Amino acid sequence: PQHVHSLNMDLNENLLSETREMIEEECVEIGNKRYSLREVIGIKALNDSKVEVWLCRKKGSGSCCTGGNDDTRPRILTKEVIEAPESVVETVWNALRIAYPCGPRHVLVVINPASGPGGAMRVYEKSVKPILEAAQLTIELLVTTKAGDAHQRAFEIMMNRKNAHEFEESIEAILVIGGDGSVSEVVRGLYQACQNLGADWQQSLGDIPICHVPAGSGNALAQSLSRLAGDFCGPVDAAYYTVKGNTFPLDLLEFELSDGRRLPSFLSFEWAMLADIDLGSESLRCLGDLRFQLAAIYRICCLKRYEGTITYLPYSDENIDHPIPALSEPLSKASFDDDSNPWVQLDASNFHLLVASNLSHLDANTPIAPHALPDDGAIHLIWTEGDTGSGTKFKLINGLLQLDEGKHLESPFIHSIKCLAFRLQPKPGSRAAIDGEEVPNEPVQATILPSCLRVFTAPPDFSGPPLPQPSL
Repeated sequence: PQHVHSLNMDLNENLLSETREMIEEECVEIGNKRYSLREVIGIKALNDSKVEVWLCRKKGSGSCCTGGNDDTRPRILTKEVIEAPESVVETVWNALRIAYPCGPRHVLVVINPASGPGGAMRVYEKSVKPILEAAQLTIELLVTTKAGDAHQRAFEIMMNRKNAHEFEESIEAILVIGGDGSVSEVVRGLYQACQNLGADWQQSLGDIPICHVPAGSGNALAQSLSRLAGDFCGPVDAAYYTVKGNTFPLDLLEFELSDGRRLPSFLSFEWAMLADIDLGSESLRCLGDLRFQLAAIYRICCLKRYEGTITYLPYSDENIDHPIPALSEPLSKASFDDDSNPWVQLDASNFHLLVASNLSHLDANTPIAPHALPDDGAIHLIWTEGDTGSGTKFKLINGLLQLDEGKHLESPFIHSIKCLAFRLQPKPGSRAAIDGEEVPNEPVQATILPSCLRVFTAPPDFSGPPLPQPSL
């Protein structure tokens, strides 16, 4: 990676030997204590004989040299003062930079004080800032005051980075303290800049990894990554994995709108009832994720029909390289009944909802696509259709009650497929949203851009169960 940092290799033989020993054992010996390199965040000398060590370890764990994620407890930051010679400071820093070469040294922290219940600044001061400072990172702070602030700064950073000759002077990571809307702004800024840069723009998107520090009403990205890792991922944990430079690839959806615009999406596309729930509950942001549950109950009780045509390209090895025409062009010359046509069309006058998800979760408590992985190269389409009678309302409520455990897809009433692209042609009377932002209720088409983003998170654990969203 371009942000991997060089070490001061002008070391004497004894210091170099000590550093190598720490790397081989994955431990550091400071004074009369031994620590896992995984839990050491930073160190500094207080005087000739005392040092201050900052540690980030599982809550309740003792001082040991085991490391790793042995449980799902949250991490906490602690400080210890140890009697040790000043020379150990340089040895430990060199060992950390060799063991974690992808850890950024210059970061942008975006804080959206209007996100969710409004506690983003408190999350930064209490949980994130102490870890970044302990790791001696250079911090650029952006507190947003209006929509578009994060988009503009992310755009400038990517443009400046690609034009810079000295990467050490550029931002190497972006931490977003807020909700999914704040993350979306950053993603769109990076996307727009990379498109302006021309060739190989998709490969450039991952040059600046993103960390989502959950502080919004949705927090879908943070929860999806927590589920993937099988590990608790609160604000302290998110900052910890950023310092350690641990990233995971993330797919991106690219939408083409009828007005010619192209928009990226890391999260989802919502249409019909789901868009009504999301967009119609904006005034209830102060309630956190409870807003979605209340709005869902209301919309089901007042259920209406939504009309449109959905066409999708099923996910398969044969279809991965299949050409995707522009939105203004027909999908295929062959009819949809022809076996040579890989596209599948759904034409119904009684849709209830449609969601195209890139992640497992739509918010902290809604695993809408429980089998989705951040890098599986697929769009997960989920929809329902039928009449608007009492029986349908009962099925929708029953599906809502099963959402928390991801069992809603066991119902034959709820349809789910994996696809590589889809096109929606809606009729008037409905709403649509991309990553929670309303877009015109007009024809739209989406394709998948595999693994073009990188996000900071714990190492994946595919056997781990979904975990609850950390409370702020």
